[in-house]
Parts: sequence; structure tokens; C-alpha cells
Amino acid sequence: MSEGSVRRHPARGAGYAEVRLPNAAAAVEDPRFRLYWEPHHNPYLGPQGWQAAEATLHPEEVTTEGRDLVMTLGPEICEHLESDTYELILPAFGETRFVVPWVEIPRRPRQGRKTVVGRGTPQPQPQQQRPALPAEEATLPPTRPLPPTERERLEPEPPDHLPLRGEPPGGDPVGGETEKPKPKPLWPWLAGLLVLAIAAGAAWWFTRPVPVPAPVQPAEQAPPPVPRPQPATNTACLGDQGMPAAQQTARDVASRTACQPADYLPIVAAMREAGRHDDALLLLEAAAERGVAPAMAMLARLYDPNGFQPGQPFNAPDPRQAARWYREAERAGEAGAAAPRAALRATLQAQAEQGDTMARLTLEDFWP
Repeated sequence: MSEGSVRRHPARGAGYAEVRLPNAAAAVEDPRFRLYWEPHHNPYLGPQGWQAAEATLHPEEVTTEGRDLVMTLGPEICEHLESDTYELILPAFGETRFVVPWVEIPRRPRQGRKTVVGRGTPQPQPQQQRPALPAEEATLPPTRPLPPTERERLEPEPPDHLPLRGEPPGGDPVGGETEKPKPKPLWPWLAGLLVLAIAAGAAWWFTRPVPVPAPVQPAEQAPPPVPRPQPATNTACLGDQGMPAAQQTARDVASRTACQPADYLPIVAAMREAGRHDDALLLLEAAAERGVAPAMAMLARLYDPNGFQPGQPFNAPDPRQAARWYREAERAGEAGAAAPRAALRATLQAQAEQGDTMARLTLEDFWP
């Protein structure tokens, strides 16, 4: 089983992918194909998404380069694929199967695009309405009267006798014992103690020793920051208008014959700093495919799960593509690719020991 390769289409916009199948140029007369995804419960891709039955798909464009077959796939197919390994089957080419490691392809927004439910997608559950209570249950029951025992406990007991005329409420008759004198209030004593406490605190405050602050030494003035050197940009890559590198498009830069692939790297850095990660990726891929070793190492770091940055431009890492470009960079003489390649190998070995099949296959293919 041969292995194909996938990349974002260099000439078309978002949502288009270019698939290269080695030694399959003879299938250009009938390029129909099937896509098989083994982990999915509906493993075949059809017109409406993943399904259980086999389905035949058609590329939007097909060409040949030497002995290779190059197919262009549009958004109707690419929007259903994620970073994983698929099998591409050519029925007219003797049911030949190709292993295709799919990479992240930026999707093109479309109105009314149907969402295909894949594995792990939660299904919305219909909200159940609570049945209304009957009228007789919704009405609050009337207040229950207290039982006699509770009413007797809450009501005050009647006095033993009513006071006679001239008798005070306390029950002592007029002319009896004299009323006891009321105790003297305590607040004058408390006020005096409070005044004494305030006076003592004021005396301590005004007689306390005041510490003399130590003289402040003048801080040494920090040296001015050293300006960060910016990579030089070949003026031939900027065109006649002299437009800044961050505002260039990948198509315009690649079309200038005086701009060499090695000159793409400063423009790639300026584009990434400006947040234009898609154009930076296209230039980086063009430089890497033309043998620029630093571009290969930079492209591998974009796919590497170690230090991966989502959205720049991929949403998920691709260890297989990272391993491929690290190996190519090291073969091309890039010394900076050895350390991250060794770290990626250690990560894949740990995943393979936990039963990850893709990690094991990647180690076998790129670290023989």
C-alpha cells in the first residue's frame, strides 16, 4: 500500500486541497475514488457526509506530474475531513489503495452548510415540558386552624384577679409598703473611663519616638534596550511599489522571478507577526519544497505537537508531517532540526507505549 501526500492547494483559496498519488498517473482517464476512515462508525464518505455504505467521489480537477496523479478536492469533500489517516481507493486502477495522512485545511465559510455529525458530536435533546398541574392541585390549601392545645399554649393566661379601684398593677394596695428606689445608672462611670482611655492614648501618641527614615539611594539608570535586529528583506521580493513585507500576498511574492525561495523567510516572519498565517504557510511550503533547509525546519515546527500554537494556522498538530519535514531538514543540512526531532521522537515513543497506533507507524516510517 503506497502513501500519498496532501497539502493546501497553492493556487486556490481556503477549502481546497491537493492530493498527490505516486505512480498512479494511468488513472487520469477515470479518477473516481472512495475514501475509507477505519475508526469511524460510518467509515465511507458520501455526498451527505460519512455513511455506512460505499460511495464513489469525483475530484474537481485532475492532472499528472511525471508518474504521479494530482487531484484537486473542493470544500464539499474537505469540510468532512480532519487531521487523521484515511485510505483512498481507486476502483478503475485495480482497487489500488493509498494511505493518505490528511493535514489541516482552512475551511471556507458557506451559507447554509450542513453539519455532518461525526464521532463525539453531542446530539441536541428535545426539551421536555413540565405538565401543568390541575386546577385543584395548583390552589393552595386553606390555612389549618390551630388545635386547642396549641391555641391554649399561645394565648396568655388570664390574671388571677382583677385589680380593685385604687390598687396598683403590681397588686400592692394603696398605703402599703413604699416603692423600692431605682438603682443608679452606670453610664456616668463608663463615660469617665472612656475619657481616661482617650487621654492616655493621646499622651502616648504625642510622646512616642518617631523613627528617622533612611536616606534613599538613587536608583541606577537602566541601560537602554538593545534594538532587535530585523532580517533583511530582498527588495526584489517587494515589487515596484515597495509595499511592506507584511502586506504582500503569497501569490505575488512567489510570482516574482528575481525573488529567490531563500528570500521568503524574512517575509514569512513579517507575515506571521502581522497575523497572516495562511499566506506565511504558502510561502513556507514553497520554500521547503524547493530545498530551503531552514524553511523545512520552520514548517515542521508548525505541525509539531511540542509547543504547538493553535490557529497559526492549524487547529490541531500533525506529528506525521512534523516528522517528515524534520527528517528532510536534517538531510538538507539544517543543524537546528536535530534537537526538536529528537524531542518529537521521545513524545511518539511514549504515545506508542500507551497503544497509539499512529505514533507507532510514524516511528517506523521516519526513524527506521
